[in-house]
Amino acid sequence: MNNHLLILTKRYSKLAEFFEVPSKSNNYAVLKAVVESSKTFSNLMFGLKKNPSIICRSTEELTLYELIKKENRFYKHTKAGKFAIEIGERDIRTIDTQKTAEDIIELTHMVDVL
Repeated sequence: MNNHLLILTKRYSKLAEFFEVPSKSNNYAVLKAVVESSKTFSNLMFGLKKNPSIICRSTEELTLYELIKKENRFYKHTKAGKFAIEIGERDIRTIDTQKTAEDIIELTHMVDVL
Protein backbone atom coordinates (compact mmCIF):
# COMPACT_ATOMS: atom_id res chain seq x y z
CA MET A 1 0.00 0.00 0.00
CA ASN A 2 2.75 2.47 0.94
CA ASN A 3 4.66 1.63 -2.25
CA HIS A 4 1.55 2.31 -4.38
CA LEU A 5 1.03 5.62 -2.58
CA LEU A 6 4.66 6.57 -3.17
CA ILE A 7 4.33 5.83 -6.91
CA LEU A 8 1.17 7.96 -7.14
CA THR A 9 2.80 10.78 -5.21
CA LYS A 10 5.79 10.81 -7.56
CA ARG A 11 3.51 10.74 -10.63
CA TYR A 12 1.39 13.67 -9.41
CA SER A 13 4.53 15.56 -8.46
CA LYS A 14 5.88 15.08 -12.01
CA LEU A 15 2.50 16.16 -13.43
CA ALA A 16 2.57 19.36 -11.38
CA GLU A 17 6.16 19.98 -12.48
CA PHE A 18 5.16 19.38 -16.12
CA PHE A 19 2.38 22.00 -15.99
CA GLU A 20 4.63 24.46 -14.21
CA VAL A 21 6.85 24.65 -17.33
CA PRO A 22 4.37 26.32 -19.72
CA SER A 23 2.87 28.38 -16.89
CA LYS A 24 6.06 30.46 -16.60
CA SER A 25 5.52 33.64 -18.61
CA ASN A 26 8.69 33.42 -20.72
CA ASN A 27 8.18 29.72 -21.44
CA TYR A 28 4.56 30.37 -22.38
CA ALA A 29 5.57 33.20 -24.74
CA VAL A 30 8.19 31.02 -26.44
CA LEU A 31 5.84 28.04 -26.71
CA LYS A 32 2.99 30.18 -28.07
CA ALA A 33 5.33 31.75 -30.67
CA VAL A 34 6.58 28.34 -31.79
CA VAL A 35 3.03 26.96 -31.98
CA GLU A 36 2.13 29.88 -34.28
CA SER A 37 5.03 29.02 -36.61
CA SER A 38 8.50 27.46 -36.53
CA LYS A 39 11.13 29.89 -35.26
CA THR A 40 14.90 30.18 -35.11
CA PHE A 41 16.61 31.28 -31.92
CA SER A 42 17.05 34.78 -33.40
CA ASN A 43 13.38 34.93 -34.46
CA LEU A 44 12.38 34.18 -30.87
CA MET A 45 14.85 36.61 -29.35
CA PHE A 46 13.90 39.57 -31.56
CA GLY A 47 10.22 38.70 -31.93
CA LEU A 48 9.68 38.39 -28.19
CA LYS A 49 12.20 41.14 -27.33
CA LYS A 50 13.96 38.94 -24.77
CA ASN A 51 17.66 38.55 -24.10
CA PRO A 52 19.45 35.38 -25.28
CA SER A 53 19.76 33.83 -21.83
CA ILE A 54 15.98 33.94 -21.30
CA ILE A 55 15.31 32.36 -24.70
CA CYS A 56 18.01 29.75 -24.06
CA ARG A 57 16.57 28.82 -20.66
CA SER A 58 13.03 28.62 -22.04
CA THR A 59 13.90 26.55 -25.11
CA GLU A 60 15.95 24.13 -23.00
CA GLU A 61 13.13 23.63 -20.50
CA LEU A 62 10.43 23.32 -23.19
CA THR A 63 12.60 20.82 -25.10
CA LEU A 64 13.27 18.80 -21.94
CA TYR A 65 9.53 18.43 -21.37
CA GLU A 66 8.94 17.60 -25.05
CA LEU A 67 6.77 20.65 -25.69
CA ILE A 68 9.04 21.82 -28.51
CA LYS A 69 11.79 20.20 -30.55
CA LYS A 70 14.68 21.57 -32.57
CA GLU A 71 15.07 20.53 -36.17
CA ASN A 72 18.10 22.02 -37.88
CA ARG A 73 17.97 25.68 -36.81
CA PHE A 74 14.22 25.79 -36.20
CA TYR A 75 12.20 25.23 -33.05
CA LYS A 76 8.92 23.46 -33.77
CA HIS A 77 6.05 22.56 -31.51
CA THR A 78 5.23 19.00 -30.62
CA LYS A 79 1.70 17.64 -30.40
CA ALA A 80 1.97 17.96 -26.61
CA GLY A 81 3.17 21.57 -26.90
CA LYS A 82 0.26 22.58 -29.11
CA PHE A 83 -2.16 20.75 -26.83
CA ALA A 84 -0.73 22.49 -23.74
CA ILE A 85 -1.35 25.89 -25.38
CA GLU A 86 -4.90 24.88 -26.37
CA ILE A 87 -5.68 23.77 -22.81
CA GLY A 88 -4.15 26.95 -21.39
CA GLU A 89 -6.23 29.20 -23.63
CA ARG A 90 -9.62 27.75 -22.74
CA ASP A 91 -12.00 30.31 -21.35
CA ILE A 92 -12.36 29.62 -17.64
CA ARG A 93 -16.00 30.81 -17.70
CA THR A 94 -17.09 28.24 -20.28
CA ILE A 95 -14.64 25.45 -19.59
CA ASP A 96 -15.89 21.88 -19.53
CA THR A 97 -13.94 20.61 -16.52
CA GLN A 98 -14.54 16.92 -17.30
CA LYS A 99 -13.26 17.34 -20.88
CA THR A 100 -10.28 19.38 -19.68
CA ALA A 101 -9.38 16.75 -17.08
CA GLU A 102 -9.56 14.06 -19.78
CA ASP A 103 -7.41 16.19 -22.08
CA ILE A 104 -4.81 16.71 -19.35
CA ILE A 105 -4.64 12.96 -18.77
CA GLU A 106 -4.22 12.45 -22.52
CA LEU A 107 -1.46 15.08 -22.58
CA THR A 108 0.45 13.28 -19.84
CA HIS A 109 0.51 10.17 -22.02
CA MET A 110 2.06 12.14 -24.90
CA VAL A 111 5.32 12.81 -23.12
CA ASP A 112 7.88 10.43 -21.67
CA VAL A 113 8.91 12.74 -18.83
CA LEU A 114 5.99 11.56 -16.71
